[in-house]
Amino acid sequence: MAKLDKGRLSGLDGMRRHTAEGLYAYAKDLEAQIADPLNTDDPRWLRDWADRIRQLADEKLAAREHKELEAKLRARDA
Repeated sequence: MAKLDKGRLSGLDGMRRHTAEGLYAYAKDLEAQIADPLNTDDPRWLRDWADRIRQLADEKLAAREHKELEAKLRARDA
């Protein structure tokens, strides 16, 4: 079976285009499916994908904070 890496995650519905808040909500929805009695997906699969999506959201938040800090430093130095 092929490995699922960040490139694959990025290709899934264009995850890199979504906001961090949207990704957190999507991860929460995936975790909510685990408790759903009508769910036919493997709970481990859902948990793994929720973790990967949440990790991508964390990276997006860190990047946003970094960009904001850089902008403040450039404005201060100008």
